[in-house]
Amino acid sequence: MGGYPLTRFSALDNPDTSPRNFTHKDFGHLRYDRQATKRLTWGVFTQYQFDEAQEINQWYLLGTGPR
Repeated sequence: MGGYPLTRFSALDNPDTSPRNFTHKDFGHLRYDRQATKRLTWGVFTQYQFDEAQEINQWYLLGTGPR
């Protein structure tokens, strides 16, 4: 799963002008699940995020565990 939306917005000091500014976002999520037993599934995942508006330059998340 992932996405790369571009958001257009007007300047705050002159909101009546046409939107000319853009803010970038980037998001990606990858997950792999493996059935270990009848009742237990083991999962591994990674996630990446970048968001100019929230001032997130690069954010990575890695994990593993039972589900």
